[in-house]
Amino acid sequence: LGSRQPVRILDCCCGSGAIGLSVAALAEMPVRVICTDISSDALDVARENARNLLGAVMSRTEGFVESDEPESDGSSGASRRRGWGDKNRGKVEFLWGSFLEPVAGKRFERGWGDKNRGKVEFLWGSFLEPVAGKRFDMILCNPPYICDEVIPTLQKEVREHEPMIALTGGADGLEPYREMIPQLARHLTAGGIAMFEIGHDQGEAVANMFAETGEVTIRERRLRICLPRRENSSLRRSCAIWRAAIASCGRGEGIRRVRCEVRDGTEPGHDGNKVNRAGENRNGIKAEKEKERVMKTLMKTLRIALLGFGNSGKALAELLADKQQEIIETYDCKVIVTAIATGSRGIVLNSEGIDLRRAVSDITENGVFSEGTPGLETGQELLGDGGAEQVLARGDFDVLCELTPLNIKTGQPAIGHIRKAFARGAHVVTANKGPIAWAYRELRDTAVERGLRFYYETTVMDGTPVFNLVEHTLKLCRVQEVSGILNSTTNFVLEEMEKGVPYDEIMRSGREKGFIEADPAMDLEGYDAAAKITALLNVLMDADMTPDQVDRKGIEDVTPEQVRALAAEGKSLKLLCRGWRENGRVFARVAPEAVEKTEFLATVHGTTSVVTIQTDLMGRLSIVEEEPEILQTAYGVFSDLLRVITE
Repeated sequence: LGSRQPVRILDCCCGSGAIGLSVAALAEMPVRVICTDISSDALDVARENARNLLGAVMSRTEGFVESDEPESDGSSGASRRRGWGDKNRGKVEFLWGSFLEPVAGKRFERGWGDKNRGKVEFLWGSFLEPVAGKRFDMILCNPPYICDEVIPTLQKEVREHEPMIALTGGADGLEPYREMIPQLARHLTAGGIAMFEIGHDQGEAVANMFAETGEVTIRERRLRICLPRRENSSLRRSCAIWRAAIASCGRGEGIRRVRCEVRDGTEPGHDGNKVNRAGENRNGIKAEKEKERVMKTLMKTLRIALLGFGNSGKALAELLADKQQEIIETYDCKVIVTAIATGSRGIVLNSEGIDLRRAVSDITENGVFSEGTPGLETGQELLGDGGAEQVLARGDFDVLCELTPLNIKTGQPAIGHIRKAFARGAHVVTANKGPIAWAYRELRDTAVERGLRFYYETTVMDGTPVFNLVEHTLKLCRVQEVSGILNSTTNFVLEEMEKGVPYDEIMRSGREKGFIEADPAMDLEGYDAAAKITALLNVLMDADMTPDQVDRKGIEDVTPEQVRALAAEGKSLKLLCRGWRENGRVFARVAPEAVEKTEFLATVHGTTSVVTIQTDLMGRLSIVEEEPEILQTAYGVFSDLLRVITE
């Protein structure tokens, strides 16, 4: 705009005045702004914003002091706003009207007079109507541009709280541009600029409208992908807005040149499926498919990476596939899995979303992902933890689901996986109890520091809401003690021993049912129970302890004769976990204990688990998970993912 002073600016369809007022407050040169809108309510809000924004900005930057002197004209602004200076002298005016209507007859150029220098006006009217006959150095416009048929599909917050007049642009969303574009030449000074916000699929159509005026030659066109930071990747993908900046020159001679700069928030390589004025795109896709694409663009998308695809991973994948539509309808969010890492079957990387039903079917029926699976990679370098490392380095995800096998001795490599996810700005949901048992405080504090979500409901009792119960319903309660039966394998083994079932038969039956491992030592020797009580104490009592600090004794030395002898005395043998605070320090123990058959703990049968929490305000609370299946484990992770969406 060269050395024009002041620069005459029109903010057409100003709404709350965000664009025009920001320009007025932050411009590095003298400006004169007119804001127009057809909504008188919007202009009222804009006036209030003008009082708040311009006053606050000037007082911070220029030592603005307001006097009680009445203002007779624009020149008195110097006395009312001492320190603001000639650079931005003036006030804000609001004119009711549609587009350029409210500034009819006005022209933004030098010579308009010192009286209005630096002044912002608000005019009521439709589009360019309020400014008929006036010219501007710059016209900024964010009109309503959403198609009528898409309005019902918008997010609930938009439908219920945004005025409809600020949303709908007619049947194809282009009516405001059809009305305004032919008039622009009459409202721009020589070398003036007009900038519009347009819909994500309207770039081609709007550019064509300029060309159809017969006064425009498109000399430059370039596509630039503008993506926010990785930390905001979910927002990055949900905001696919194209902005076309139309530069023109000419006074009375019409527009001679147009430069279109399209900023596309979608993924690189996305062709936009540009729509022509007939309502179909170049590939002949009908309006219904275009509507579906628009809905997907406006909807939030949550991208998930799964590290581990064993029984719980497959169950989670099936649950996500089953509930996808319900999640969309309930939360206005589409959840897709974009990465899967396995220890021996390779990895799958697909930023558009993996076919979960096919993936589960492949692994269940064939033990491997089928050839031709989009994004499938295999190789020696991907065995073990190599696949997880590749997903963490190259995957496109917002949330990491840590489902790898537990390393009870160190918590690794799961702890490292979570650290790397946090480092790249991803939320984490873990079903692996190792990180909670070995590094909870560090990981929790890192998540808080980075503003990320870190959830772990599945680590102790599958999907049973233990941590959520305390966090959300026991406000200001102090947990004093935690106890329970936390290992279903040992509970099952002890109960079968009491019945007289041979040990080998107990092991075979448990393996067939899927809850006894090929090597059951981690369960029988109390390591799993020690990790679980440590996780509970770290989260509920901020113990900051590790499993090797637990006084641990398993059932590996218990004989069937001992179990039957206790039964004859009216007692049952249970592997009990206990944690308590003593002299400011938290202690924990895992050991087999005899309990009277009349006690509550003796009624916990088979693979059922129970945890009891002693609090200062609510006394003792017991939570029982009865005979869980793999679906409960999957639901625990699933519920944490829903928390990521909603919290």
